[in-house]
Amino acid sequence: MHLTHLSLTNFRAFARLDSDVPAGVNLIVGDNAQGKTTLLEAVYLLSTLTSFQAAHPGELINFLEARQPLAVARVQAEYRRGERTHRLEVRVIQEPNGNGGKRVRREVLLDGLKRKADEVIGHFNAVLFLPGMFAIIAGSPADRRKYLDLTIAQVNPRYTAALSAYNKALAQRNALLKQIGETGSDPTQLDYWDELLAQNGAILI
Repeated sequence: MHLTHLSLTNFRAFARLDSDVPAGVNLIVGDNAQGKTTLLEAVYLLSTLTSFQAAHPGELINFLEARQPLAVARVQAEYRRGERTHRLEVRVIQEPNGNGGKRVRREVLLDGLKRKADEVIGHFNAVLFLPGMFAIIAGSPADRRKYLDLTIAQVNPRYTAALSAYNKALAQRNALLKQIGETGSDPTQLDYWDELLAQNGAILI
């Protein structure tokens, strides 16, 4: 896979950026606070649909654009995969929520068509390692697991689907456990979720 072109619109400090990406090794050089890490963040967002810096996706929208009632940040890439050229776009959209506040949502387009996240992850591959990511080595097992999950998901679609199903089943099982504790519901209802966790967990390990 080869990234050939990167385009940013209202993404972080960049109101607009269009850049071809030469093949081979590329070095990004510049003074502090000029957007070097933002470029890496944009590429990583295309790969994992998450940011390694933002606590909330709304932080990815340029601060001037974010003042508008409807604000959109876009990251677009053209890349070659095998013999084909593809276009991937991630949009972060801030819009009114109908209650006087704002909500932020994400849209993903692959070759011009809207797709679900699990249909896109693995199509554009990137692995990131920053000096501040020492937690992968010295931190908790959860930090290492998250990093490995994101990396493996890019090369194994079956793993991606199993990870999504496992997390959903775990959330449902935990909610049911809470309900059983509060209302005394039938604990045999846990059997269904236990089976789902076992099936998908076997794929993950």
